[in-house]
Amino acid sequence: MKDDSKKNATEQCTIVRRSAFPKSGKKKLPKGKYKNVYSYALPNGQIVHQSYISKYKWSAYHDSEKKAAIAVDKFLINKGKEPINVLVRK
Repeated sequence: MKDDSKKNATEQCTIVRRSAFPKSGKKKLPKGKYKNVYSYALPNGQIVHQSYISKYKWSAYHDSEKKAAIAVDKFLINKGKEPINVLVRK
């Protein structure tokens, strides 16, 4: 019984690679209103937004542009820097 629960737990896990999207088919869209956020159109019609900071070689993909901007701000706060997009200091 315990072996079945371990098997189900491992089946539910998904492995996310650094770039989860094929490079050959994605098209870069025009720049949005947030810094360090880039938008791409995938071959299947889906639009994804990438948070990318070249200084730290860090990137993440998100469903919306605002979520990507918030992720950039949170990353900068963790590094001891000031947020530049959505989040502001009180």
